[in-house]
Amino acid sequence: MDFQQIYEEYRPRLEQVEEILKERARSNQAELTSAGEQLLEAGGKRIRPLFALICGMVGDNASDDVAKIAAALEMTHMATLVHDDVIDQAALRRGRPTVRSAFGNLAAMYTGDYLFARAIQLLAEVDNKEVHQAMAHGIVKMCQGEIEQIQDFYNWSQGYKTYLRRIQRKTALLIALSCGLGALVGGGREHEVHALRRFGYYTGMAFQVIDDVLDFTGSAEVVGKR
Repeated sequence: MDFQQIYEEYRPRLEQVEEILKERARSNQAELTSAGEQLLEAGGKRIRPLFALICGMVGDNASDDVAKIAAALEMTHMATLVHDDVIDQAALRRGRPTVRSAFGNLAAMYTGDYLFARAIQLLAEVDNKEVHQAMAHGIVKMCQGEIEQIQDFYNWSQGYKTYLRRIQRKTALLIALSCGLGALVGGGREHEVHALRRFGYYTGMAFQVIDDVLDFTGSAEVVGKR
């Protein structure tokens, strides 16, 4: 099977996740709703929800909790993108204006915070203490990684290990969580959950290395950003 075929196979489940995202991104505050809708309309590969749904098939638990986990992970990812664009002063993402470009930096930061909060609210509906502990630990590490990235701006003497640690927290951690938590909530056994979490980690590391190389070698028309 190629990648497109896999997407087609999981399209009904991904559409379920998309509906959850649309519902939870809404707010009674008009600007927050508009910013959230702009992010959702920009689309994206939905890699994290897809991995969560696939890995959720490893066990025998067919509940809707896997879809909730998948949506919460994507919402967390969306929040980090909004914050990243403020830090990077980015005008475009996926070929469209960023939230900070459309609404300003302050609104963008609060939009990211709101999406984090909604992701946590959604996770609270999943009755599994291990899920909550893993996500809390992951969000802490991601925030620490962002602070380290800011501290290292314009530092040309960074070592290889520093770079690997940063992309682990920036990208690999959330993809590892997507695979591991999908398997856990889907009823996978301990060794299966561990193996899929490691798969997600290495996939995330490779994904971010390629993304960083494309920042230097890719064209805006193909990559969707400068």
